[in-house]
Amino acid sequence: MKQLFIISLLLAKTFFTNAQNYIPMAVENATWQMASIDQYPHLSQIIVLRIEGDTIVNNSTYSKIYHYDTTYGKVTVQSKKLLGLIRDNVPQRKIYGGLIGGVQYGFETFLDPDGQCDWSDQNGFTEHLLYDFSLTQGDTINTCMLPNPTSISAVETTNRFGFERRNFILEGNGHSIMTEGIGTCIGIFKGRECLIAGSYYSFDLFNYCIGDFEDCNILTSVIEDIDSEQFNTFPNPVIDKLFIENASKIANIQLYSLEGKLISSFKNVEKIEMIKYDPGTYFLKIENNSGQRVTKKIIKI
Repeated sequence: MKQLFIISLLLAKTFFTNAQNYIPMAVENATWQMASIDQYPHLSQIIVLRIEGDTIVNNSTYSKIYHYDTTYGKVTVQSKKLLGLIRDNVPQRKIYGGLIGGVQYGFETFLDPDGQCDWSDQNGFTEHLLYDFSLTQGDTINTCMLPNPTSISAVETTNRFGFERRNFILEGNGHSIMTEGIGTCIGIFKGRECLIAGSYYSFDLFNYCIGDFEDCNILTSVIEDIDSEQFNTFPNPVIDKLFIENASKIANIQLYSLEGKLISSFKNVEKIEMIKYDPGTYFLKIENNSGQRVTKKIIKI
């Protein structure tokens, strides 16, 4: 595994050099680890974003960004959710991308509520300009993650995670730093400060790595599956109402499309109104009060 990591790193460095020292963001197996740090401080919450695979939308090729949950500092491999898509325009040094429609709910901490991005479409994907590293000091940057066009007050070069990277420091807020190849201290989709308003908590990117989880020194865990019969769902196929047994023992339910896109989340429900969804195949992920999970395949007709 270590040899694979070294090969991946050498390939990445070769690619970066060939791209006239521009460091792209849409790199296969790139992994962001962010943690909330309270006033003491210590790591009290970890968020993992990871690029795995690609897809084509409107004749453009995008890398797929997945969000992994963590439990006691370990990545839960079964929690993988498709969060968004991203692509580099290397000659122009620009990064485009966006969230998959609807998945922003529950991820609001890592999005700017005052930004210009449109994350609201429940049924698709909208591309936005996220970063523009063709600019320099004194230029005005206007990406969708910022509420208004903002001047770049300084451009610095620092060594972060193995590469010399350009940092844009945005005017008016010392916490607003955009870093080439990485994004910001709060991941990919938030262009401003890391502090959470009204609290002691902030988030920080404490690790960025290209490689497998093992290569990045990230521990993984597998959640034990529930006995599927504990939470029987019926009827299946379903036309209008899908009923769920033992609803009082369920912590939450998530409905996913066949492509892995989160469509809806439910709590404290004994039935789901499937009539409002299009015919097709869906996956229902059920988590009980102990954190154990089961996935049900649902056919909507």
